[in-house]
Amino acid sequence: MEENGTVTHLSVEGLSVELCYARRGNFILDVSDLELPQGVTVLAGPNGAGKTTLLSVLAGRIRFARLHATLAAEPLEPSAVGLMPQSPQLPLDLRAREVLEHIAWLTGGSHTQARGRATNLLEEIGLSQDADKPVSKLSGGMHRRLAFAASNVTPAALLLLDEPTNDLDPLQRREILSLITKASRSRCVIVSTHALHDVLPVAQHVVVLDGGRVVHAGPVDDFLVRFAPDTRDGDEAYLACLDRAQAAA
Repeated sequence: MEENGTVTHLSVEGLSVELCYARRGNFILDVSDLELPQGVTVLAGPNGAGKTTLLSVLAGRIRFARLHATLAAEPLEPSAVGLMPQSPQLPLDLRAREVLEHIAWLTGGSHTQARGRATNLLEEIGLSQDADKPVSKLSGGMHRRLAFAASNVTPAALLLLDEPTNDLDPLQRREILSLITKASRSRCVIVSTHALHDVLPVAQHVVVLDGGRVVHAGPVDDFLVRFAPDTRDGDEAYLACLDRAQAAA
């Protein structure tokens, strides 16, 4: 979460993966010529559109996918990517500080460095006073902030967040959005979400997926003007975008 002044830019020249599901058959995600600038990109789309699959491929979680992508003009490497899953699974018996220390140690830091990194992260996410609480005793918002920090123990140039505001109250959502805004000042942040009204105000770019393909990509202002010129409402624009894409299919 430190700002290093580096300008990042994600370019996905080609991405293809085919998955087979027992209940709904094969699913193909096919993305090409996708350019994402530094800042926050909202990744929207109906359930099953491929949002989580796209994040998983970019994070290197799906190894058999064909992916040609660059970040800041260099080949995208998993070590440059941080991923916060939709349902973060943190060890409930560990204390908040121990979770971050352990991850920092696993990524190559000494014990002293791991303690220092954990202390800094806890301060940044506002959990210094709760550092010694077991994860099982943290509130939903605290748990989500800790998961956010855990995904970025090694500061990632590309940060992928899957439904980070899901099931949070308004105050907790504001806290997470503040962390996202800060992180986006020096990196690419992709936020998969159904809550466009939450994330669009802090975003610069929008990508809409439907059926495993990109049906829209561009700046937030252009998205609102094109699909909801009268109201500039994010949800209205999203629905109009999907309607137009499905009508053209």
